[in-house]
Amino acid sequence: MGDHCSLLRWVELELKRPCFLVHRLDADAAGLMLIAHDPKAAGALSQCFAGRTITKHYLAKVTGVIDVQDQLIDTPVDGKAAISRASTRSTDDNAATSLLQVTIETGRKHQIRKHLESLGHPIVGDRLYGKPARVPLQLLAISLEFDCPLSRQRVKLELPEALNSIVSWPNPQ
Repeated sequence: MGDHCSLLRWVELELKRPCFLVHRLDADAAGLMLIAHDPKAAGALSQCFAGRTITKHYLAKVTGVIDVQDQLIDTPVDGKAAISRASTRSTDDNAATSLLQVTIETGRKHQIRKHLESLGHPIVGDRLYGKPARVPLQLLAISLEFDCPLSRQRVKLELPEALNSIVSWPNPQ
């Protein structure tokens, strides 16, 4: 591993053994990542992602005030099927922003960013599909839900509340 600053490398150093990254986030996004401790688990979990049996939830602070509940967004991304669902959690009329929870069924590159921009509400800090801001991209992976392919138990992984603070991130100037 050449990147000694990566999350995977950090985990390997902490656990003193090889680990396996199961999925990825857009480079500018933040939040929950799934890392397996052995190749068998990594393969099984990767199949869950490929088979779309893992539910992925995100928070996104977007420009403008939008009030939607379970809004289906199914615009293809790079010519491939892409499905997202967005629901408003809160709005800030003074800052002209909204906090959305987004659930994705597919995992295309920049899917959430492109889908929210297609609604006319790009993510705050999105320098590719919106406007640069004085804050980083306001997109946070907050939870994963799936049936463990090894134990067959239902698993729900959530970002700790202390890290789930997109609501308090500063508004762009």
